[in-house]
Amino acid sequence: MANVLLVDARETSGYLALSLVRGLRHRGSLSTCRAEALRKAQTGLFDIVYVDVDSADPVSDIRLIREVDVLMPGAPIVRVADPDLDLPAQPIFAHLHRPLTFESLTHCLRQATARLAHLSLERRHAGRKDVDVAVRIEVRSRRLLARAINLSLRGALVELPAFEILDEPKGCSLDFRLGRRRIHLEAAVRYSRIQGNGCPQLGVSFTGVGSDELEGLRKILAA
Repeated sequence: MANVLLVDARETSGYLALSLVRGLRHRGSLSTCRAEALRKAQTGLFDIVYVDVDSADPVSDIRLIREVDVLMPGAPIVRVADPDLDLPAQPIFAHLHRPLTFESLTHCLRQATARLAHLSLERRHAGRKDVDVAVRIEVRSRRLLARAINLSLRGALVELPAFEILDEPKGCSLDFRLGRRRIHLEAAVRYSRIQGNGCPQLGVSFTGVGSDELEGLRKILAA
């Protein structure tokens, strides 16, 4: 199962693509704002990026693809556009034409996930992993017990207790346990969402990670 970051300025087509991704049993997160998409990419929690190029402003999406490629080296980028839109060559994995079909997206995502499986061991360890790790999070002087459910060397997806209200925090700190050792990390909150079960989730990127903390994260990812 892959984590797919979808970027589409139009909600209707974006949610259609999201439903197709979920129908293929992948997890998806939709951004209709390019700035939000870049914040999500900074967490290192996504495997594949899907960008639907806006015909009204293709230059912004072309720039977005370049920036994502820098933030997520090696990650397959799928570009979708109108067939008559003239676009430059870019470091993308696949180019699909609208109208998007379930068959074309299925074929493309299967190829992309196959590519992920063949990436080098170093790249996979630098990528993300599904985890279930207890973590203590401090947000605005409040300390809460939570769980990290996705982890990378650059960030984490943290799920808090149901119906916890955090009022859009900008930063937080996390404490992981690795045996008897405590790993303390400062983080910036890049995005947030509420799950259907009422549990808030925070996507965070780590800031100022030292060599000791990096070693601890590698051990968690390698477990």
